[in-house]
Formats: sequence, structure tokens, C-alpha cells
Amino acid sequence: MTDRTYVPPQSSEEVIRRYARGERRFTDMDLSGSLEISNFEGATLVDSVFEGSELLDANFTGADLRNASFRRCGIKVANFQNADLRGACFEEASVEATNFQGAKYNGDEFVGAYCYSNTITLGDGFPDYADQD
Repeated sequence: MTDRTYVPPQSSEEVIRRYARGERRFTDMDLSGSLEISNFEGATLVDSVFEGSELLDANFTGADLRNASFRRCGIKVANFQNADLRGACFEEASVEATNFQGAKYNGDEFVGAYCYSNTITLGDGFPDYADQD
């Protein structure tokens, strides 16, 4: 059943405020048209669901995103440097030109994501410069 009263957040600040109040579902957001970069730097967003959202050029540097779902998201040119992505899901997400340097992950988070028209499979080593645990 869909919540007909749900309104997607309009900014990263709104996501962080709503998360602090206990909300975890932030689906179908479009933060790509904003003049300001969506800044989630250092934010704790464990177990968040961003499915179907456009997060182009978003900054998740150092964010705690364990078990978050980015399924079917557009996250091109985003920055996940040093973020904790263990258990996150990027299935069917577009991850072109996205920085995962220093990120923590388990290895299967990116299976089924798209990078330059290629589907990532287990064993592809994507991203090849993250800190795998």
C-alpha cells in the first residue's frame, strides 16, 4: 500500500531533518536540479531507502550509509569517498563518474548497478579502489 500523503524531500537538509525524526524512506526524490550540491557529508543515514531518486552530484563523503538502498537511483558524479556502504544496495543504479575512493563495502553492494552501459556483476571488482571488508 502506498502512502498518498508522502512528499519527497526537496533538499539534503530536509532528508537529514526527517531522518533525525525517525523517517527512513526517501524515495523518488529529485535533487539533481538544485543549484546547490546535495550535501550529506558525514551524515548518519543507516537503513535509509532512496530508491528511484536522482542524486546527481550529491556529496556523501564520510557518510554512514550501512544497509541503505540506492536501488534504481541516478547517482552519477556523486562522491561517496570514505563512506561506510557495507550492506548498501546499488542494484539498477547508474554510478558513472562516481567517487568511491576509501569507501567501506562488502563486495556485493554494486551487483546489478550500471556503469557506462555495463551491468556490474559479482567479481567485477567495482569499485576497484574502495576498502573492502
